[in-house]
Amino acid sequence: MGHCIHVIVAPTSTADSISEQWPELPRLDRDNGFAIFPIDADLIDARIAPDKTPTETGDEFMLLTNGFRTQLQDLSRGGQLAYVETEYFGGSGGQGALVCHDGEEIMPPECTNLVRSTTHYN
Repeated sequence: MGHCIHVIVAPTSTADSISEQWPELPRLDRDNGFAIFPIDADLIDARIAPDKTPTETGDEFMLLTNGFRTQLQDLSRGGQLAYVETEYFGGSGGQGALVCHDGEEIMPPECTNLVRSTTHYN
């Protein structure tokens, strides 16, 4: 069993700004004062021109291209946001994130790839 998650998470005040700037982005409001925006490659491709330069974040991230990274910085001009990716299948996988505030990265992209343990328990 596995899962794959690609989302922008933001406080409601920032989420309102994100929705104004990117109205076609799906939005899930939570009752804790945050909103979640699910992201997929089609949404990114429809919004951001293809970028043939190597990604500055390496191959660890699935969707975090240079263009999407710049878009996230722009979206954060209304406050603070985090972009989060996770992908796991059969016990192995990884997760990564970056945080932007007012157009600046305050936590650069960080990714951890985890490998399933080979230890077996009887």
